[in-house]
Amino acid sequence: MVDSVARWGHGRARIVRSVGVTTLTVRPQRVRCRDCGATYVLLPTALQVRRADTTEVIGIVLAYTAKGLGFRSIGERMGRPESTGIDRAPLAAPDYW
Repeated sequence: MVDSVARWGHGRARIVRSVGVTTLTVRPQRVRCRDCGATYVLLPTALQVRRADTTEVIGIVLAYTAKGLGFRSIGERMGRPESTGIDRAPLAAPDYW
């Protein structure tokens, strides 16, 4: 199946927040299906679809949530204002599922 896709340039450049104040600028690879012509952007495992934070940051936030911390205290520990949308905490709450 690997032969059924071909490199097709890159996706748009994205700025992603990492741990602390570090930001990463990434330009993911785009591929095109040779069979149907559809194009896909391949994200590295360090990134998640439609998220401005790295997988590492999301994991840390989920771990803090599992310990019972709220989004304000998580934001303080991560060095981010609450307005950045540390919104993964409600999704990890036991009563959510």
